Amino acid sequence: MPDIAVIGGGTPFTINLIHEMARQWAGLEQLDVRLTGRRSHNTELVARYAAAAWSDCPGWQVRASASFEDAVAGADLIIHQARFGGLQGRASDEEFGAQWGVPADESLGPTGLRAALRLRRSTLDLTDRIAAHNPSAWIVPMTNPLSVTTQILARRLGDRVIGICDLPIHALESIATLAAVPARNISYAYTGLNHRGFLYGINIGGMSLHGKMAQALRAKPLDWVDAQEFADLDAMPMAYHKVVKGNSFRESGRARHLADISDRALQQLAAAPQVFPSALRERETPWYEKAVVPLTGALLGFGDFKGVLNLPGEEISRERLCVVAKGRVVPYQNPPVPPGVAAWTSRFGDHEHAVMHAVLTPSPESLKACLEQDPICPGNAAEAIAKTLWDEFTAENGEQDA
Repeated sequence: MPDIAVIGGGTPFTINLIHEMARQWAGLEQLDVRLTGRRSHNTELVARYAAAAWSDCPGWQVRASASFEDAVAGADLIIHQARFGGLQGRASDEEFGAQWGVPADESLGPTGLRAALRLRRSTLDLTDRIAAHNPSAWIVPMTNPLSVTTQILARRLGDRVIGICDLPIHALESIATLAAVPARNISYAYTGLNHRGFLYGINIGGMSLHGKMAQALRAKPLDWVDAQEFADLDAMPMAYHKVVKGNSFRESGRARHLADISDRALQQLAAAPQVFPSALRERETPWYEKAVVPLTGALLGFGDFKGVLNLPGEEISRERLCVVAKGRVVPYQNPPVPPGVAAWTSRFGDHEHAVMHAVLTPSPESLKACLEQDPICPGNAAEAIAKTLWDEFTAENGEQDA
């Protein structure tokens, strides 16, 4: 029986994961899912709804675990979607970004570094707890900053840590729309880091689609890339490329909006435990449908997955185009990278090394060095932002934790 633990399972958005499992794995005879979360009452509400939703699947069971150890022990695969610091932390990051005039993002820029420092201790502790109770499980982290989370977990848990993000799928779908062809027919290569990747060598049956895409972009540019930049890169960047260029990807107040949806969904669950909370319709969660559930099934041996995965390395995690089948992850070999893309990925890689150094060994110096290499951070603000981050970190953790 496939056995899955979900860390952060108390968020009502987990309900969309539950429904997607039922839709994609309808032929599976048995399944055991255990949810664990910070707020046991919320986790119980989600588990109660899920059990009712799976009532037509007699061999399937889902429950809220009494403890973290109970949830992860014996699991074949662990989905990590806990948001350390909650949506309050994300809202605080948005305010921090506004204060310094930088995009508010939970993965990139000064606010991404701030989020990484906040999850540092909790992720190190999580790594130790998984290592103590189930070191052989597959770990699928979704928590942002994903590249940092993946690398911290993998430092002790190894290459069974596989990060997943749906953004490359979004880019592929954008290409399909531009070229007016089905996404499933498109072949491509991929290089980069999480939220900082590029699809290139885009073709169907060996025939390049780059000319057709450039023509479509001249007629109607995307908000993160136009025809000229596409030609300069000879590649399609992720939508977050606009953040790298200093523009916000999400509207201000996103965290409070999500918190409002979550609160109302939990209230609706409490009032009607077996009824789908209508508040959840206000936020799409395509990562469950297009990334998390297909990857999870492939890792557990039922179904195949082809897509971009966040794979840990010796010092940093990078994204690779992979095929996953029967529990094996096989990365594709990349053809030569276009020069414009190589320049960006080299810069991103240098910065990611600085991020990991700053997160694992925080100090005023490592934070400043990281921000000085950050393409999003204004150069003249690096020292002041670093001091602010260091003051926050020591106030929360004490200098002995650095």
